[in-house]
Amino acid sequence: MPASLRDGLRAPRHPARAVRCPHCHASPDMPCQLRRTSKPIPQPHPARIAMWARDTANCPTCGARRGEPCIDGGMHRHDSVHHPREQTAAEEAERAAAEKARAERARAEAARAEAARPDAELRRLRAAMADAHPDRGGTDEQFIAARTRYENAKENR
Repeated sequence: MPASLRDGLRAPRHPARAVRCPHCHASPDMPCQLRRTSKPIPQPHPARIAMWARDTANCPTCGARRGEPCIDGGMHRHDSVHHPREQTAAEEAERAAAEKARAERARAEAARAEAARPDAELRRLRAAMADAHPDRGGTDEQFIAARTRYENAKENR
């Protein structure tokens, strides 16, 4: 099955899987797991989500910039972030995924359009072959030569 179809059938992956989990130490792109049994779990640990949000979004609540921890009452929140920061990070990830999908669809459509339309040289050779046909006043030799040129160009395409 093509990867594009396979990806569409999978459950959406949480964007926080892009970073290493500080709780269970799961590698980027790998699911979080229980520390005792190493059984994968469907959702990332809250610490992983907080780290991802801290690294990808500015906090609208406390004004912390990307990569900086949120601040509550003058104290840094190293293990969590404000909820609006998580929401902002999720919106940005959703926007980026939609833009990537839109670009992929446009690229695929352009490739289909390119493959569907014959290029100008083939069109010209096909018209010359039709004009050289004996039914249109050409000779057998002219038609055979024109068809050979057309077939060679088609193979070399």
